[in-house]
Amino acid sequence: MSKTYKYWTKEDDALLAELRDDRYSIAQIADHMGRTKSSINNRIFVMNLPVRKPKPLVRRRALDKLMAILTGRK
Repeated sequence: MSKTYKYWTKEDDALLAELRDDRYSIAQIADHMGRTKSSINNRIFVMNLPVRKPKPLVRRRALDKLMAILTGRK
Protein backbone atom coordinates (compact mmCIF):
# COMPACT_ATOMS: atom_id res chain seq x y z
CA MET A 1 0.00 0.00 0.00
CA SER A 2 1.66 3.21 -1.11
CA LYS A 3 1.07 6.49 0.60
CA THR A 4 0.92 9.50 -1.66
CA TYR A 5 0.23 13.11 -0.84
CA LYS A 6 -3.28 14.22 -1.68
CA TYR A 7 -3.31 17.91 -2.54
CA TRP A 8 -5.92 20.20 -1.00
CA THR A 9 -8.28 21.94 -3.40
CA LYS A 10 -10.33 25.05 -2.75
CA GLU A 11 -13.38 22.79 -2.53
CA ASP A 12 -11.63 20.62 0.09
CA ASP A 13 -10.77 23.71 2.11
CA ALA A 14 -14.35 24.99 1.91
CA LEU A 15 -15.75 21.61 2.98
CA LEU A 16 -13.27 21.40 5.86
CA ALA A 17 -14.22 24.88 7.06
CA GLU A 18 -17.93 24.06 6.79
CA LEU A 19 -17.62 20.76 8.68
CA ARG A 20 -15.48 22.47 11.31
CA ASP A 21 -18.09 25.24 11.71
CA ASP A 22 -20.73 22.53 12.14
CA ARG A 23 -18.58 21.18 14.99
CA TYR A 24 -17.84 17.73 13.58
CA SER A 25 -14.93 15.95 15.24
CA ILE A 26 -11.55 15.55 13.57
CA ALA A 27 -12.17 11.81 13.22
CA GLN A 28 -15.58 12.37 11.59
CA ILE A 29 -14.12 14.92 9.17
CA ALA A 30 -11.20 12.63 8.32
CA ASP A 31 -13.55 9.71 7.61
CA HIS A 32 -15.85 11.89 5.48
CA MET A 33 -13.01 13.42 3.47
CA GLY A 34 -10.94 10.24 3.12
CA ARG A 35 -7.92 11.73 4.87
CA THR A 36 -6.00 11.04 8.05
CA LYS A 37 -6.72 12.82 11.32
CA SER A 38 -3.18 14.21 11.15
CA SER A 39 -3.87 15.64 7.70
CA ILE A 40 -7.05 17.32 8.94
CA ASN A 41 -5.31 18.76 12.00
CA ASN A 42 -2.44 20.08 9.88
CA ARG A 43 -4.80 21.73 7.41
CA ILE A 44 -6.82 23.33 10.21
CA PHE A 45 -3.54 24.81 11.48
CA VAL A 46 -2.48 26.00 8.02
CA MET A 47 -5.90 27.58 7.41
CA ASN A 48 -5.81 29.15 10.88
CA LEU A 49 -9.31 27.89 11.67
CA PRO A 50 -10.56 28.41 15.23
CA VAL A 51 -10.43 25.54 17.67
CA ARG A 52 -13.90 24.09 18.18
CA LYS A 53 -15.20 21.40 20.45
CA PRO A 54 -17.14 18.64 18.69
CA LYS A 55 -20.89 18.38 19.09
CA PRO A 56 -21.91 16.60 22.28
CA LEU A 57 -23.09 13.09 21.55
CA VAL A 58 -25.99 13.33 24.00
CA ARG A 59 -28.06 16.44 24.52
CA ARG A 60 -28.33 17.70 28.08
CA ARG A 61 -32.10 17.06 28.46
CA ALA A 62 -31.75 13.52 27.18
CA LEU A 63 -28.90 12.93 29.62
CA ASP A 64 -30.99 14.33 32.50
CA LYS A 65 -33.90 12.02 31.58
CA LEU A 66 -31.59 9.03 31.41
CA MET A 67 -30.05 9.84 34.80
CA ALA A 68 -33.53 10.23 36.32
CA ILE A 69 -34.56 6.82 35.01
CA LEU A 70 -31.38 5.18 36.24
CA THR A 71 -31.55 6.72 39.69
CA GLY A 72 -35.34 6.27 40.08
CA ARG A 73 -36.05 10.01 40.27
CA LYS A 74 -38.82 11.75 38.35
